Amino acid sequence: MRLLLIGLVLINLSACASTGQEALKGRSQDWPPIGTMKSELISELGPPQSSTYTLAEGTTHETLTWVYAHAESNPALFIPIVGLFVAASGNGMTGNSQSLAVTLNTEGRVISRSWTQMKIGKDGK
Repeated sequence: MRLLLIGLVLINLSACASTGQEALKGRSQDWPPIGTMKSELISELGPPQSSTYTLAEGTTHETLTWVYAHAESNPALFIPIVGLFVAASGNGMTGNSQSLAVTLNTEGRVISRSWTQMKIGKDGK
């Protein structure tokens, strides 16, 4: 019974967190196709986290950015003394983040895209 109670406590103490546009998860680096309209992107991904306007050679370009991040902590981190060794081994936290930045022309069509991916921990998922 005591072992079951300890197991339930560990499961409840494990933590995970996500933020941003989950619609980015699983998208490939060749998405969205060049020429996609701004309205299509917003309907698929939701509103962007940021937008930037750049003036180059007399033309204004808009860049929209979406971000998604997910992280999980190892339940063993919450065990006294053991947690120190887990943290020191680099297995205390895993996760990943993705961001997509697209540049639009004056008609609102994608003219370039940039993907960034980052893994956290030894086995970033």
